[in-house]
Amino acid sequence: MKKIVAFLFAMLLLAGLLAACGGGNDTPVETAEPEVEEPALENEEPAEPEDGEADETEDEVPLLAIDPSLVGIWLWDEHGAYEYNFFEDGTGNRRVELIDYITEFTWLITEELYLVIETEAMTERWDYEIDNNALTLTSRQVPGTQYSYTRISMIPR
Repeated sequence: MKKIVAFLFAMLLLAGLLAACGGGNDTPVETAEPEVEEPALENEEPAEPEDGEADETEDEVPLLAIDPSLVGIWLWDEHGAYEYNFFEDGTGNRRVELIDYITEFTWLITEELYLVIETEAMTERWDYEIDNNALTLTSRQVPGTQYSYTRISMIPR
């Protein structure tokens, strides 16, 4: 019985090998060549996205400019120990003074007029409103998340 099982196993193995090699047939097997996208010519316009296809990924944000009205130091209204420093060059930092913690970031305003703050760890998107020296940030990513800040200086630290 063991010899019969071994023989059947050998036959199955041989059939598998023959199938993998094209069945022992000398006829060449036709393979599909991978499609290669030609590089765009300098004067050629990029292809338009098809209907239903997004023209940007979530991480690609159309950026407009720096809003000079954000430049300065903004102190959180809740506890006052948390502040934003927005610099004119599109950089900034967040400070938690109680534990001396600082997060560096870059910031810009998109064409859709919302604030993008990019840290080493993440990209944040905020609707923002400035009324005199009051800043309100409303998250575009976490519904219902809103923070208020008061400008304490026009010159960031």
